[in-house]
Amino acid sequence: MIPIPLAAPDGTVYAYACGTCHNVHATSHQRPSADVARLAAGYLRAAERCCVCDCGAHADSALWRRCCAACAERARIAEMERREQHARDLASRGVRVCEACNGTGSLDLDDVACGACGGTGEVPL
Repeated sequence: MIPIPLAAPDGTVYAYACGTCHNVHATSHQRPSADVARLAAGYLRAAERCCVCDCGAHADSALWRRCCAACAERARIAEMERREQHARDLASRGVRVCEACNGTGSLDLDDVACGACGGTGEVPL
């Protein structure tokens, strides 16, 4: 939330770290010295947004993405409702999501078609 400046002994700030998780917001590319202040300003903005949810609340560090618990719960509910609606849409066509491939139609990264559904991601009810 409160960025930590990473500065040289002469006081020139080159980057910032997040004050919460200490993630350093910087690049490893070398730039001309004239770009230092501009780049540092960009890193400051990134460090200020680190560990902050889109709603402005402090992000919950226990979550896999940077959001607060309330937004994570809203997203979970929205995803559950989306899946339920998808299941209803499939049921209206007399099919359901294939459990073998979880509806993807593929069993692996090589895109091998699922044997249970023939690659459609759907099986009869």
